[in-house]
Amino acid sequence: MSDEPTVGHTYRCKSDEAQLLERVIHERDRLYEERWVAQQRELALAQKEMERRLEGLNELRAQVLEDRGRFVTRELFDAEMDARGARLALIEKWQAAHAELGAHPAALKELSGLTERLMKVEESSVSHTGSTGTLRWIVPVFVSATALVVALAGLLHSLS
Repeated sequence: MSDEPTVGHTYRCKSDEAQLLERVIHERDRLYEERWVAQQRELALAQKEMERRLEGLNELRAQVLEDRGRFVTRELFDAEMDARGARLALIEKWQAAHAELGAHPAALKELSGLTERLMKVEESSVSHTGSTGTLRWIVPVFVSATALVVALAGLLHSLS
């Protein structure tokens, strides 16, 4: 036999090379397919994780909005404090007017103390709850009742 390849032999070598090339291509295709499937799985997991995080952030946002609604606004607070200041000025004016009429000093002192305590309770109610609630109508009723008691005490004092 000679060292020169025959036509059949050359064809057989090319066929082996073609088969080898096909196997390499097939193997690379399979690896690319596996890599693509793995990337798709990773992408799906990343999307689920992102959705979970966004859901948590949306819950936090809802909680923040709910909490924000529980606080009193600066405008409402300032308006309430101005109204309380005006009421306190009226009470002090009333006390001064009744002091001149000769109301009993102990009754005036008691009225002054009650007024101060009432204002503290009312202010504390606004700072804690953000609204005045029932104190809005209790304060005038209480002050009127106290004024009536002071007037009666002054009347009794002047009669005795």
